[in-house]
Amino acid sequence: MRENVTNIDRLTYKKSRLTNYFCHYTSPEALLSIILNKTLRFTDCLFLNDKTEFNYIFEIIDIYVSKKLPFYDALNCAAEFLSNKNKVNRISVENNKFDFNTYKFFVLSGSLDYDSLPMWIYYSKGNGYYGYSIKIKTESLFACLPKYEFMVGKVIYNKKKQLNIIAEKLTEIFNYHSILEKDANRNNNSEQFIVAIDKILTWLSYIRIFFKASEFSNEKEYRIVYLHKEGETQINFMMCGNGCLKPYVDLSLNN
Repeated sequence: MRENVTNIDRLTYKKSRLTNYFCHYTSPEALLSIILNKTLRFTDCLFLNDKTEFNYIFEIIDIYVSKKLPFYDALNCAAEFLSNKNKVNRISVENNKFDFNTYKFFVLSGSLDYDSLPMWIYYSKGNGYYGYSIKIKTESLFACLPKYEFMVGKVIYNKKKQLNIIAEKLTEIFNYHSILEKDANRNNNSEQFIVAIDKILTWLSYIRIFFKASEFSNEKEYRIVYLHKEGETQINFMMCGNGCLKPYVDLSLNN
């Protein structure tokens, strides 16, 4: 595993292994741009096709809390700090205050289905518009993008699995800090509890990019998420059909 790549499997208790290949559906114009400019476009996670997906994590947290699953009160406390903006990634704690460093998430969406009917329907709408499915070798892609930091992995659609992943992570964090469930609540002002909440916030900011509602499961989506550090690359904007400006970055491909 490359040092600049975090496999999402490492955050969900699986063996950390990159998927060998995935495909990227794109338009003829975008494909030509990739070839001529030797760049790949990553879109701000707040401006993906499903505009609600970045906040889907709060729906899962609400279900988790309503079921009173392990350490639910602590999770509810952490959720109050979790911004709905895409600038929450790594959080440090100093003097009991949370410091949100500025990171933004930009996504390259792929699929493990090389002949996806939903994707062909998406690219064929509007007077016979054509699309392409590009097969990409994952390891080779990162060899062309050595200086950037990424998260990668399959999108998780199963709600029960999402809840189990959260329960396992919370249990791991609080066990590590020797905090019993009865003490993991908003009345706990200990340094250990604050550090634990810090870890939960950081983890939630990662995992939320890979949780989606089950109705999208036929996409079999595989995501490459670029962790944009402030000032690292230029953020550009394009006009969408609804009149809003969509932020994106074009990352140069080496070799």
